Amino acid sequence: MRTIAIFNHKGGVGKTTTVSTMADILAIDYGKRVLVIDADPQGNLSMFYGVEPDEGNSTLDLFMGTHEPVYSDWISSARTDAPVDIIPSDTALVQAEAAALKEDARFNRHAMSDLFRAIREDADAPDADNRQSAYDYVLIDCSPAFSQVSLAALRDADDIIVPITTDLFSTMGMATVLKQIMRARKDGLNSVAGVLVNKYQRVEDPNGLLTYLRNQKAVPTFETVIRKSKKVVSAGADGVPLIKFSPRCAAARDYRAFVAEYMAKKGDRNGKA
Repeated sequence: MRTIAIFNHKGGVGKTTTVSTMADILAIDYGKRVLVIDADPQGNLSMFYGVEPDEGNSTLDLFMGTHEPVYSDWISSARTDAPVDIIPSDTALVQAEAAALKEDARFNRHAMSDLFRAIREDADAPDADNRQSAYDYVLIDCSPAFSQVSLAALRDADDIIVPITTDLFSTMGMATVLKQIMRARKDGLNSVAGVLVNKYQRVEDPNGLLTYLRNQKAVPTFETVIRKSKKVVSAGADGVPLIKFSPRCAAARDYRAFVAEYMAKKGDRNGKA
């Protein structure tokens, strides 16, 4: 199982779209078992998948320990046209951040690592009939802020993907993102799988910021670039996977190429994560 945090402290870079489209491609195209975690109080990922948190089954409950830590209790099935499971979120998640700042003992700073360990232990259980199905990938949609919940995801995920657009403010803000990742992790920037350039249009990059990103040495930039497409907005509004809504649009083709590039980088060529 690989766990992936999708993070940028700047909004509007396509973070949630990247999580949902990557999850849908892994599940639909590759037959992977995928869990997504909505770690953003805005709850956009949950809205896209049509899942509202109930009492006891949300990211808030995961971090606040409102019941015994049986991970399956927090997980809901997403819509049927994308076989993805989700731990949903909404604005109530800000309660976890407030608890963390108050050093409330109920806030579990190790909730992500506890969850990942429980899933792996369940997958390795000798009694296959009594265990939950193993997940191949867990994708975390982090909030666009250095919140305690985001920092937990950055600290405990196997990989970090940083979506970015080629506007000057987004590009120059990379140094701040990387600094926070280094603070969160013992392995520094080694966990960053790559920077993903999103919503790209050549005419909107007159200063060659894409070239700048590819030439910077701190972290790798994925070769695949996600081109800007109106179909992304339409698919999101309809709650339909982009690869089903408009499989031939530029963004859908690019996201498929990006997922293939990521999986090849991680050695998942034969269906093993």
